[in-house]
Amino acid sequence: MIAPTDKTWEVAKIFGYEGLEIIPGYTVIREYLNDEKLKVSKDGIVSFHQSFRTDQKIIREQKLKTEEVSSPIKRLKSFLIWNSFPSKSVDIITHQLEKFYMAPVVIHWPSESRKFNWPYLEIHGNTPMTPEQICEWSAKDNKRGLAIDISKRKFWSYLKKQNIPAADFKKVLSQLLLYTKEVHFQISDKDEKKQILKGIYDDDMGKVLRYIKEVKPHLPIVAEIAQPLVCSTAYWGAKPAILQKTIDFIRKA
Repeated sequence: MIAPTDKTWEVAKIFGYEGLEIIPGYTVIREYLNDEKLKVSKDGIVSFHQSFRTDQKIIREQKLKTEEVSSPIKRLKSFLIWNSFPSKSVDIITHQLEKFYMAPVVIHWPSESRKFNWPYLEIHGNTPMTPEQICEWSAKDNKRGLAIDISKRKFWSYLKKQNIPAADFKKVLSQLLLYTKEVHFQISDKDEKKQILKGIYDDDMGKVLRYIKEVKPHLPIVAEIAQPLVCSTAYWGAKPAILQKTIDFIRKA
């Protein structure tokens, strides 16, 4: 996060959002180190997310092929984001925030679950487990949970990497939803942005979201909005259409 957490929460409420999932950037770490808490009130926090640096460190160590490492433009973007997050003790502070706010932490890698009390594993293309193995991992500890990101670069990429036909998405979701604690909603390409802005509910994002809402209607849905949009809105009162269109899409799908 770039904007102060209380300002971000004020903006989120204006558009009808019901809570924040906070990823620990410099602003968050600075707020915590200054006051041993964040500026946002407890009722504004739904969950935390492990550091971007941790996610990328594991990708690099395992030499995994991703968009971030295969494209020069993506590599530049990844480098810039990498340097917008603190490098030391972030996971320790995130764990302290987790305990203080009694909120779960979303992780990308099963091996990272030992660092937190309530780890939620986010499913993505490089998740190193089959759906059955993911369910077994979740069932071992009732404090664990899953986060399903319905974008192409996460859920649909996972199906592709597992050689699961896209037409079988409901079969896979029916397994994973038994342990799913929250749904992530991000726009990962121009096609998904078009679906949101034009209200196209019969394409991939709409049909997955609709199925999830039918099976588990009360799951929290986390809208992942690009940092510059939230920052500019918080400081200068801008009202990007995508903020309102996103929540409209989630409600109507």
